[in-house]
Amino acid sequence: MDFWAHWNMDKKQKLRDHLINTANLSKEFSVEKLKKIAYFCGYYHDLGKYTDEFQKKVNDPRIKASHSDCGAYEVYKRGKIKDDIPSVIAYLMAYCISGHHTGLKNGGSKGDNEDDATLYAALKSGKNKNYGQFKNDIEQIELTQKDKDDLIALFSECKDWESQIELFAFLTKYVFSCLTDADFIDTEKFFTPEVNRKTTADFKKALAAVDAYIQGFQKETEVQKARDILQRQVWQNTEDKNMFFLNMPTGSGKTLCSIRYALDKAIRYNKKRIIYVIPYTAIIEQTAKQFEEIFGEYVPILQHHSNYDFDDANKEDETTAEKLKKGAENWDYPLIITTNIQFFQSVYGYKGRSLRKLHNIADSIIIFDEIHILPFKYLKPCLRSISYICDILNSKAVMMSATMPDYSAVFNEFADSGKIGQLIKERTAFGYFRKNKYINLKSVSRDTLFAKAEEYNSSLIVVNSRKIAKEFYLSLSQAENNCYHLSTYMMPIDRSRAIDEIKSKIGKEKITVVSTSLIEVGVDLDFEAVFRETAGLDNILQSGGRCNREGKRKDGSVFVFDLEEEINYRGDIGINANIVRSLFDEYDDISSQECVEDYYGRLLKYHKAEIEENTIAAKCSKLDAVPFRKYSEDFKMIEETSYGIVIPCEENTELIERLRFGDGSAKRALAKFTASVKYFELKNFIENGVVEEINGVSVLSNKDYYDKKIGINLNNDLLYVF
Repeated sequence: MDFWAHWNMDKKQKLRDHLINTANLSKEFSVEKLKKIAYFCGYYHDLGKYTDEFQKKVNDPRIKASHSDCGAYEVYKRGKIKDDIPSVIAYLMAYCISGHHTGLKNGGSKGDNEDDATLYAALKSGKNKNYGQFKNDIEQIELTQKDKDDLIALFSECKDWESQIELFAFLTKYVFSCLTDADFIDTEKFFTPEVNRKTTADFKKALAAVDAYIQGFQKETEVQKARDILQRQVWQNTEDKNMFFLNMPTGSGKTLCSIRYALDKAIRYNKKRIIYVIPYTAIIEQTAKQFEEIFGEYVPILQHHSNYDFDDANKEDETTAEKLKKGAENWDYPLIITTNIQFFQSVYGYKGRSLRKLHNIADSIIIFDEIHILPFKYLKPCLRSISYICDILNSKAVMMSATMPDYSAVFNEFADSGKIGQLIKERTAFGYFRKNKYINLKSVSRDTLFAKAEEYNSSLIVVNSRKIAKEFYLSLSQAENNCYHLSTYMMPIDRSRAIDEIKSKIGKEKITVVSTSLIEVGVDLDFEAVFRETAGLDNILQSGGRCNREGKRKDGSVFVFDLEEEINYRGDIGINANIVRSLFDEYDDISSQECVEDYYGRLLKYHKAEIEENTIAAKCSKLDAVPFRKYSEDFKMIEETSYGIVIPCEENTELIERLRFGDGSAKRALAKFTASVKYFELKNFIENGVVEEINGVSVLSNKDYYDKKIGINLNNDLLYVF
């Protein structure tokens, strides 16, 4: 009889064809050492479709028949009972096959019931099904001794059991990525062969365009000359290593320096793609815009983050929009700009939707911007995964920061420190970027702070809370015409407008800007003086990067202050600020490399237990009990979740109407019209009838609670202070 894998009203795909196609694609997607195992998973993943129950679904789709458990049991049986596959490989394949539709499962235990969402439950279920007809339709495949040895050799380099479990978990997710993407692509090709995912890029022409752009920069001031010296040192580095640290001061041009380095190395080492990982969505949009302007005609660029509207990417070209959507599914694209969250979900997720991208991270040049932003809680798994991606998946990674922490001790726990290089070794030019004095004002009143800021033609005041930023602005704007406010209470579109106005006036008119920390990265502004509320040293130095940026003044002034009113900052802000207060007592210059290293050394020591406790190996002790799903659900790069509220305005009226009628594409398009609030603020709005829910999206229904200059406000009385 014929066995079917997929069907609709018009077409049927033979099961045998689907298994062979998926196996071949899975093998094609894999790195050399894991090709046969990836092929094996693809070949066996749908054995459960050989059951009579599943084949009856062809004529009666109401029949329920799971199929992922049979292939899982078959490989488990061959590993644990027949003993012709090493146990580690059998478990790896069983996890992959059992989860290829619902996602990787927790290992569970032998006492689990068939209905539990665990590996052992799937094995019990598969054991009780009759799928033996596969032996009459496809050939049984074998692993050669070399196939087995290639995988076992990877584990031989592990120094302890914890490292073996971590490696096992990574390899399982990688093979799972190959399998799930292959399964999806083959099914897509069968039903919609007209879909075109192919994109082409010319890295050589892009590199030439970047070089031409950089050549246009002035090299007149000492800072500009130092910038050129540091960038050339990076480009001329000839070390053949897989991982590098890139420490360049704020204002030294890291973004263009790093993309030129990535293009050059992609050409030199024949890499498939470049992945640029950035912590903040707003910076992604700015970075992508800059790259597109410089070399977008030669290299298609995929932005993958929550605010990106694929349909709006090129309104006149539906094919481009469709390719962007397809590229976001599995990252089969020449240049991807994405967030830390998206990247590490592609490693520590459990669903196929997240992990499909992992195999395309192989053979890439990966730039991690602001590596110090990684949360300490997940520092070890994040750095470990970078090491695996470079060592096993043949990629090269650059970890970049203006305030580079010393992560060598953490890396040494799971990677040979000799594999990690420094792209900047000669730091003499760093001195030219110390163009500011960092002055500790200690405790001051608001009036004293405002009076001090008034002494300068252009002042930036950066505070730790949106509430205080708004209060500062409302006080200052009553006395000053050119006063601006920036925070995530504002829509991105309104923040961009404000920044454009600031750029047009700074250096020409007297101006004061009050902002939260969002101004510290990716915003190219140059103030005469900066006032920064005490926070982490990285925050202070980043704020300082907005002062005397081009070194045109002899000295810029960065004042660090605490408000004399009692403010209790919890969590990292409070901890980091206390460390900085002590550093001011111990160092004459808190921007010195010695002070930066001391700061991160203290932070690493403080968070040591947290760093050690949050690995997947810390949650289990056996290969058959790895908590893939549980660990993924707990893995949150951002602990404190913000909630978006769409702000109605003239530009989005049509989008909101489309949303009312169930148009899912409108939701993503509305992201740039969204202001962020905390959960308790959203709850307050809903309870007071200020926000309505439209198809799962929160929309502000009372426009009195939003103002373009200060953003969203729980207490709308403040809106009438002007």
